[in-house]
Amino acid sequence: TQYPIPNTQYPIPNTPSVHLSKWPEPKPEYTDAQLVADMALAQRVVSLGRAARESASLKMRQPLAEAIVGLPSLREAAGLDRLAEEVMEELNVKALRTMTASSDLVDVMIHPLPKQLGQKYGRRFPPIRQALLALDPLAVAAAVEAGQSVTVTVDGETLAVLPDEVEVRKSPKAGLAVAEEAGYLVAVTTELTDELRWEGYAREVSRNIQELRKKSGLEISDRIHTTVQGGAALAPVWAHFGATIAADTLSLSFRQGTPTAGASTTALKLDADEVLIEISKA
Repeated sequence: TQYPIPNTQYPIPNTPSVHLSKWPEPKPEYTDAQLVADMALAQRVVSLGRAARESASLKMRQPLAEAIVGLPSLREAAGLDRLAEEVMEELNVKALRTMTASSDLVDVMIHPLPKQLGQKYGRRFPPIRQALLALDPLAVAAAVEAGQSVTVTVDGETLAVLPDEVEVRKSPKAGLAVAEEAGYLVAVTTELTDELRWEGYAREVSRNIQELRKKSGLEISDRIHTTVQGGAALAPVWAHFGATIAADTLSLSFRQGTPTAGASTTALKLDADEVLIEISKA
């Protein structure tokens, strides 16, 4: 015998409806300020990491070797370490490390602006430009980004070059894609080993199998048999990640072969290689 939930059948006297009640007010004693700060930093790093990936046209399903985070201060590194696993999962990277010397990640170039400095100093612009270029570009960049003027000496006279009279240009070092904001910089490695590439292919195959399951009208819990057909270059993908694909897609069997005529199939390209996928309900 089934019984109704008591409160729906017999309301508690003098008790307001939960649907008409206000949300409870947060209690300060339950707030973990350190966790809130750590999570805000993690969200910033993930956002910048995704932007870095996008700048290099690296899909999120493609695993990468490492993300490197440049922080204004190493005091924040401990907070990022506490959420390292979550950040690595969100960015789909195998390793995460922090540093304060962002110059290890980007090349910094100083570009004195001819329009501003030329109008202000006229014929003195060329020696001012040379004096700026002779300075440490990292020191100039730090001053400009902090909104401070840069001091140069020309013909024995000390001049203050304003932040809006100099442009700081940064370019990622070879093998990196970078995104930066408000003193925070995230770089991801762009070089793909065979193992990383194979894992990325496997994730694409899993996604396509899941989409084929939906198109075929299968229930979430239905088990299937999966057959894939691809070139010889993809053999390592099946050998290294076939079991993972099978587990992710509820495939009782996962094999290479020729799809059956009339079966549920889909095709995709993995770089230059075409793959044909067939599934059937177990």
